[in-house]
Amino acid sequence: MEFKTYIMEDVLESIIDYRGRTPEKSESGIPTLSAKSVKNNFIDYEKCYYISPEEYKKFMVRGFPEKGDILLTTEAPLGNVARLDRNNIALAQRLLALRGRKNILDNDYLLYFLQSDTAQHLLQSHGTGTTVTGIKQSVFRKLEISIPSIEYQRKISAVLRPLDDKIELNNRINKNLEEQAEVIFNNMFPDVLDETGTDKLEKIISFSNGRKRPSEMGNIPVFGGNGILAYTNKSNSGNCVIIGRVGAYCGNVSLSLDDCWISDNAISAKCKITESQSFIFNLLKNADLSARYIGTGQPLITQGILKSISCNIPETKNINHFEDIVKPLYEMIKNNSEQIKKLSALRDALLPQLLNGRLNI
Repeated sequence: MEFKTYIMEDVLESIIDYRGRTPEKSESGIPTLSAKSVKNNFIDYEKCYYISPEEYKKFMVRGFPEKGDILLTTEAPLGNVARLDRNNIALAQRLLALRGRKNILDNDYLLYFLQSDTAQHLLQSHGTGTTVTGIKQSVFRKLEISIPSIEYQRKISAVLRPLDDKIELNNRINKNLEEQAEVIFNNMFPDVLDETGTDKLEKIISFSNGRKRPSEMGNIPVFGGNGILAYTNKSNSGNCVIIGRVGAYCGNVSLSLDDCWISDNAISAKCKITESQSFIFNLLKNADLSARYIGTGQPLITQGILKSISCNIPETKNINHFEDIVKPLYEMIKNNSEQIKKLSALRDALLPQLLNGRLNI
């Protein structure tokens, strides 16, 4: 299979970039995505804000993203990519929307190329910045991309896209299951986070800072402020809740359902009085941690801040009852997550083989 090398701007129909501009926010209206919203192969619409339809028309003068465009984060973090799954979306800073030229570059192929080790190395090696690495649009335009014929690009997409679709479906199911558990939590414990509460979280939760992750690869997930970052062969925690400690994902709350490694940009939390980590996961998700950040540069949250949050601790029997109710939901989440891990490993194994022509279709 013959691959040709092009300059990125020569094979892109559009590069939509709203860096340097910030729209006026609204309580509702058009979802506006930023780098915080885009994870690999997934757009988290809970991490967006809104602008009014009037502001949308006035602000979006550099072009309108379309369903199927490829989103690329250009800073904090650099190199996350996802496929836009709807129209009528605004873009905020640190994010590009990319669209391949018709019959030259397939958007799905672009998505897979940008996830490849080759492209990730290009992005990182051309990034600038001492605290946070980012890439300028002018530099991105001149990066090289190797592509086969449009027909073969579509064949590659036809192999990889079903895996992505199944991963996305499992993620949506897991999100729905988490939402169900949260509704049950809010119904059972409506006053647990009352600011006039006589207790503090340190009475019910033990907090620990994470540590720098080992370099050895393995099957144990490494959790940071943005969920699973990688896999290693060691663990420093069992079933626990993870809170992003610093930076763009400060205050993010995740739940590990098995052994894991907590990285140094996160804090682990475990329930002191029961085995119910799902209780404190839902408690911390509802604690409005973003209102408690400190720091003049990057946002930061500390163990001290978390420990001092006021609450009303329910009776242990009620916490255990909650655990009994939601346990089947989290078992399904765990099973779906295991399938996501296997599908992702298969996709990641196929990706370089297809992109470099070693595996013919």
